Amino acid sequence: MAKLLFFDWDGTLAKKSVSELASSRRFKWLDITQKKDMHDYLKNDSHYVLNKKAISNYTGLNVEDKEVTGLMTDLFKYHYLGVVNELGMDVFYPGVFSVLKKLKNEGFELVIVTALVTDIITNALKILGVGDFFKGVVASNRTLDRNKTDSAREAVKLFGKPLVFFGDRMDDMLAGISVDAKTVFCEYGHGELKDFVPDFSVKSFEEILKFVIPKLE
Repeated sequence: MAKLLFFDWDGTLAKKSVSELASSRRFKWLDITQKKDMHDYLKNDSHYVLNKKAISNYTGLNVEDKEVTGLMTDLFKYHYLGVVNELGMDVFYPGVFSVLKKLKNEGFELVIVTALVTDIITNALKILGVGDFFKGVVASNRTLDRNKTDSAREAVKLFGKPLVFFGDRMDDMLAGISVDAKTVFCEYGHGELKDFVPDFSVKSFEEILKFVIPKLE
């Protein structure tokens, strides 16, 4: 039986500053004045409203039109991949890739389950030269019609049931529960938990090898 681990991407494997920088560049591209730290826009998705309004005003499409959402994600992909190209392997938090290599060497298979659009991740991995490192990527589509729980369940259909779901937001924890996996909350990422106790919490990615993996064996 495969030893599967599911990982969120943004804020768990990749530094949250990568999406923040890409989002700031998208604001600038759309001529949106950034009045506060980008993290504040991202934590409650308020940036979506501003992006869609700017795209709607420019194109004449209704702000609720799915194509507006598609254009919004296209612009994010453009800037996200640009940031990945500039930073290279520094897109990952310290120690992340060395830990992932050790996990693979110990027989674990790694799957990315993320709310970002699939080809953002697959192209980012290609740019970094690690396109074949993960067993698979299950994510959303261009119009963001699939949430994290939907993606987690789809990943189970494709690859099997995971032992653990690693993430940095509440929706990651709920996705893990939905597929009957252990939940690991990565405290260094985007979110904070309220009224929920995960199976494990880690303050750095390296703690996975110290506190989480030994409990699975």
